[in-house]
Amino acid sequence: MISVRVKYFAEIRDMTGKKEETLLMSDGSTVKELLQKLKEIHGEIFSSRIFVSEEELKEDYNLLLNSESVEPPFSKKTLKEGDEFVILPPIAGGSLS
Repeated sequence: MISVRVKYFAEIRDMTGKKEETLLMSDGSTVKELLQKLKEIHGEIFSSRIFVSEEELKEDYNLLLNSESVEPPFSKKTLKEGDEFVILPPIAGGSLS
């Protein structure tokens, strides 16, 4: 088993009620498997708010693994002990002009 720290920000923190949590995953687990576990833990609201499908996020959501962007297919990215995983929601803000 490996441990992966998952961090939450903004609306995702509000949905989960947590800033972060550590999940135990099987050796060789993928980002896709981690996302499936998060959907099971945090339910339909979490899932429907963030995902279009198992391999597609809703617009403006981003995934980071150890501060690097993760792009589909999520089943191709393997996790390792001590990884830090972040789901970033859309960032609200003012105009750039």
